[in-house]
Amino acid sequence: MKKFKTVSVPKSQVHYYRKRADECFQLSHEARSKHYWFGTCINAVHAAIALSDALCITERGLRYAGSRHDEAVDFYSTLALKDPAFPQSILNFGKLISIKNHAEYAEKNIDEKDASSTLKALERFKAYVLGQLPK
Repeated sequence: MKKFKTVSVPKSQVHYYRKRADECFQLSHEARSKHYWFGTCINAVHAAIALSDALCITERGLRYAGSRHDEAVDFYSTLALKDPAFPQSILNFGKLISIKNHAEYAEKNIDEKDASSTLKALERFKAYVLGQLPK
C-alpha cells in the first residue's frame, strides 16, 4: 500500500471540517452570483477538500497532509467504502482537484461553463459525503 503523509485528527473535530466545507460552498455560490468564475471554482475545490478530510477523519481518524492534491484523491480512495456510490465520489473528487490545478495555476481562463460543471461536481460530492457522515 502506498504511504501517504497524514495527520491524526480526533473524530470530535470533524465539525470544524464540515464548517469549513459549508463556508467554502457558500462562498463558491456567492462568487458565481457575481460572475467570479475563478472564485467559484477555487472555493468549490476547497469545500471538496474539507469534505474529503471530514470523511477520512470519520473513517480513519486521519486526514491527508501532503502537498500533492492528486494524492489527496488517492488517499480518499483508500477508504474503500462498500457503498456502490463510492467509486463515483472518487471520480467527482478527482474532477474537482483537476479543476483546482487549472483554476489556480494554468494560464487559461475559467468561464461560466467551467464554474457550472465545478459546482455540479461539488454538489454531487457533498451529497455523497454528507450522507456518509454522522448527523
